[in-house]
Amino acid sequence: QWSSICTGTQLGFARTLLPESNGLYVGGNFSLAGTTPVTGVAVWNNAEWKSFDGLINESMHGAIGKAMAVNGDYIYIGGSFNIVGTIRADNIARWNRNTHEWSTLGKGITGIVDAIAVKDSSIYVGGGFSIAGDSTAFSIARWDGTTWHPVGTGVVNGFANAMIFHGNDLYISATVAFPRVVNTVRKWDGATWTTLFSIGLPITSMVFIGNDLYVGGSFNTPHGVARWDGTLLQPVGAVPYDGVVGQVSALGTDGNSLFVGGVFSQTIGSPIQNVAKWDGSQWSALGNGVNGNVSGFLSTGRFLYAAGSFSKSGTVPMNNIAVFDTLTQQWSSLGSGLDNTAYSLAMIGNELYAGGMFTKAGGKLSYHFAGWNALSVPASAPLEKFVPQNFSLDQNYPNPFNPSTTIQFSIPKETFVTLEIFNIAGQHITTLVNERLGAGQYHKEWNASTMASGAYFYSLTADGKRFTKKLLLLK
Repeated sequence: QWSSICTGTQLGFARTLLPESNGLYVGGNFSLAGTTPVTGVAVWNNAEWKSFDGLINESMHGAIGKAMAVNGDYIYIGGSFNIVGTIRADNIARWNRNTHEWSTLGKGITGIVDAIAVKDSSIYVGGGFSIAGDSTAFSIARWDGTTWHPVGTGVVNGFANAMIFHGNDLYISATVAFPRVVNTVRKWDGATWTTLFSIGLPITSMVFIGNDLYVGGSFNTPHGVARWDGTLLQPVGAVPYDGVVGQVSALGTDGNSLFVGGVFSQTIGSPIQNVAKWDGSQWSALGNGVNGNVSGFLSTGRFLYAAGSFSKSGTVPMNNIAVFDTLTQQWSSLGSGLDNTAYSLAMIGNELYAGGMFTKAGGKLSYHFAGWNALSVPASAPLEKFVPQNFSLDQNYPNPFNPSTTIQFSIPKETFVTLEIFNIAGQHITTLVNERLGAGQYHKEWNASTMASGAYFYSLTADGKRFTKKLLLLK
């Protein structure tokens, strides 16, 4: 069922969610979280709202926390603001989760910050600006812990609207406004910017599956979604049956398949309503789809959650949020849903969180932020009703990952089960499961936000048997 998170965020809307072990951090344009006065940022610890002393913009009605990232003990927050707590901080700041103190990143950024990415000890920010600290930096800048640096020539006469690391390389989606408007995807290898490709219409989302970069947007060549294979921009599907007809707003993955959401009535050659799946060889519908825009995805492996602005799948009501079961191929509502658009989704433990423009969730007052606790499955409840034939440990998904991944395993009879994580040297990192379980299929999430990039091992022990696989964390 739906539960309101106290009374949620009021007098504004939530734009971004960041799940962490000690709570869910929320950024947006709001001034109350529950009954607690906040300005732009708050944290929910599954019991009550906590204020950060907030973000303030002296020239605006509300500050905007547009982007968040975590590195060690710090939450980095970017957006449009110039005060955090009682100190001056222009558009970028960090919050220490242990000391509950704000600190600045030098003199900050002179314009809005739209994206943050973390690589080891460096913080990369993207947006629409020309100065970072005392340095000239066009739209992309790097903080090394003491000083701001430009990232090569950055994006001149434009802005960066999305960032993603793959291995040691930084990929950005950028819009250049002069001498003509063009949208590009560029790669920074630590020394040189390389323009991978340019498209005349906006690129709205990016995701990696293996070493392939998928991009989505409103472009027509290819149709709405395309794949960069490291050398060429490829259509997704065989021409002329490639891509989707319409606008792509969201891309997601379970580590193997690509999920595409937006506003479209078909993939090329097949009628599909606003959400589709590419399995590497062909397009397919996800059930009856939904009847409006899909703006965000969250995959737990078996279940795919979708957020957006829609009211039904086929003839089944599901208001602005829904879940697709990849085994039964059926969409389901989450209670009576949300009374307005949902933008973002996050999951902590057994709770799914939604942020957006809504004020009610399941008919309960819940301003722009709510939690759902029925379809998230803990390790102590099986995913499947059938009894597996054998013990098995599946490859984690996604892989590589940052910062969270899901591990799925099956046991054919009741037994004591442990699921553990080890580093490359064989040192024990954490125990995810340590209990007696009945026959069934299970999954468990590992959040490695405090761990260093690299290879790790996960090991399942049950009924005297031991299974081990490798996973890869790339920050």
